[in-house]
Amino acid sequence: MKRKKIIRKLKNKYRFIIYNDSTLLETFSLRLSLFNTYVIVVGGAILLIILGILLMNYTPLKRIMPNSEYQIKSKLVSNAIIIDSLQNTLKANEKHYQRILYILNGQDSLLKNPNDTIKPGNTDLTKSKGEINYVKSSEDSILRLAVEAENQFNVTYGKSLQKESLFNLYLYSPVHNGVVIASYQQSSAHRFGVDIAAQENTHVMATAEGTVISANWTLESGYSIMIQHSNNLISSYSHNAQLLKNIGDYVDRGEAIAVIGNTGERGDGVYLHFELWHNGQSLDPQDFISF
Repeated sequence: MKRKKIIRKLKNKYRFIIYNDSTLLETFSLRLSLFNTYVIVVGGAILLIILGILLMNYTPLKRIMPNSEYQIKSKLVSNAIIIDSLQNTLKANEKHYQRILYILNGQDSLLKNPNDTIKPGNTDLTKSKGEINYVKSSEDSILRLAVEAENQFNVTYGKSLQKESLFNLYLYSPVHNGVVIASYQQSSAHRFGVDIAAQENTHVMATAEGTVISANWTLESGYSIMIQHSNNLISSYSHNAQLLKNIGDYVDRGEAIAVIGNTGERGDGVYLHFELWHNGQSLDPQDFISF
């Protein structure tokens, strides 16, 4: 009996009427039952849920959802960039330590081949002072005085000493994963540096810590920036798309100072023109930096 009563109530018809308050005329009417009302409410709720799921999965609204696929991909890309930067820093530090070991062994501080490694057997620095025989013959003293007197007037010797002192500096490559497309040519008035090609929008890094002494735009070189370092060393970066530092700013080694580009009349493709100057003399950057 109770079940029949419930079914009867669900099937009972009701009329929903809207009247005009001024004229008392019927403007809208709807004939419903409790069962029809239940079906409409449940069906509408299901449609709203389906519509919400579609909006969250196939529109930009999914980006605001916590732990969404978009956020996970963004975190993966960010972590990949951090790992790549750490790997580049680790490689640069390894090369730096290898140069230090070369200096301590009295060899050339610059590795000609970036893949070269130093064998542990060649790094024995444990010999004590007592094991070294400091014997100076008269012939050695005479020869030493003659060489020192000759080198006082030897300009080439003085320049080599200045250049050798720069090997003690750890210079950072201005472009990650860059390729040298034009080498240094001292005989050419327009080739006092190297051209390094890289992908568009790549950041240009300071080769060493120092102070920005020039940051401007010229018709010939486009956006250019120059940094004064220690030991009277100056680095120059030309043909940039954008400068990130101003005159007077202090920058650390490896800090972003510009964005690589293709500006200036001499620009031909996306690349960086990089120069090193020491005491007014141009230097070959490839003698000091492993690109």
